[in-house]
Amino acid sequence: MIIGPIQKKTSDSSIRVQVEVKSDTLQDTLLWYEFDKNIEEYITTEKHDGFVVGLLLLAMKNREDIHIQGKISGKLYYNMTNYYMDIVQSFAPEFHKIRIVPDGLTGKTGYRRGNGVITGFSAGIDSFSVIHDHLENPVPDEYKITHFLFNNVGSHGEWDAENAEKLFLKRYELIKGYPEDISIPFICVNSNLSEILQMEFRKTHPPRNVSTVLMLQGLVSKYYYASAYKYEDCYIGKQDGLGRADPFSLHLLSTESLECISAGCQNSRTDKTRIVSEYKHSKKWLNVCGSTRGNAKNCSTCWKCNRTLFTLELLGKLNDYREVFDLEKWNWSRKWFIPDTILNPRVDDPLIEEIRVLAREKQYHYSTRDKVLNFIIRILPVKLYKKLRRIP
Repeated sequence: MIIGPIQKKTSDSSIRVQVEVKSDTLQDTLLWYEFDKNIEEYITTEKHDGFVVGLLLLAMKNREDIHIQGKISGKLYYNMTNYYMDIVQSFAPEFHKIRIVPDGLTGKTGYRRGNGVITGFSAGIDSFSVIHDHLENPVPDEYKITHFLFNNVGSHGEWDAENAEKLFLKRYELIKGYPEDISIPFICVNSNLSEILQMEFRKTHPPRNVSTVLMLQGLVSKYYYASAYKYEDCYIGKQDGLGRADPFSLHLLSTESLECISAGCQNSRTDKTRIVSEYKHSKKWLNVCGSTRGNAKNCSTCWKCNRTLFTLELLGKLNDYREVFDLEKWNWSRKWFIPDTILNPRVDDPLIEEIRVLAREKQYHYSTRDKVLNFIIRILPVKLYKKLRRIP
């Protein structure tokens, strides 16, 4: 794989930084990241850090060395070559260690450096939890969040680029009021990275998101990545996604000027939900939906909405979120979510297990219907079960 020199394309309102990528599977392909023009002076174009991290998994999957027509950070090069790729390979043996061959390495000088602190803002539980920890709790000034980031690298849809971009823009419009309310700049970044990778976002999201922040080393010096799992559920080895290794791997994507920090692993998702439910802004802005259809609002029926809604119900906070969820839809969906997911021992997910533990702590009593339906679900063929789900 050959990554060409960084190019800049400007319009009246935006700036696009891009590189040409050539490989056995990609011929004359452009990988680009697009920013609002008002942050042009902060975008990192002196080195290829973001592009290399963005394309690393694809090169590893295809067993292609990366040749870079430009420089990358010496610290990033060292950590990726000696440590990070080993972690990726342990997560998925089909990924292979490769060589990274840049034109040169940068050190602590020779490019613009920022002092800001950024975190992604999607309005979800993990996102709001990190914000609460670093804005509501006492932290040193240099650790307080100064910027929010919202990007399009796969979370809005993986296979239909046009629909993903539309949903990305809808979601941005839906949640941008919160940063405005608390006077924190909200940076929106579009990219075609997901279209090029063609990989499952859920399994590969950490390096995708980090790649975007590496483009902003002229603006920020710290990046809080909202990690999903508590420390006890994190490990290195074959797993269902790189996110399980965040506390061990994310810092390896840091540079001399940007520190990547895995944030939130000290709390379970149910504890985060409790913390967020006490944060007044979440009642207006919480958006956890995993559906890639509709108008970007919480659908109240997908697996992510259901997971959050049942947790809020157990915490006695459900009615506080009438403004952002359709509780009538939830009342229908919970009839299936509880027997099909919570009571189903075949659902082996630490985030679901946390909800089961919370239910026991709250002495929640499952209905006879839930128990009977769970038994039926476990013995029915899949096709028949899907028909059964259509019954109100």
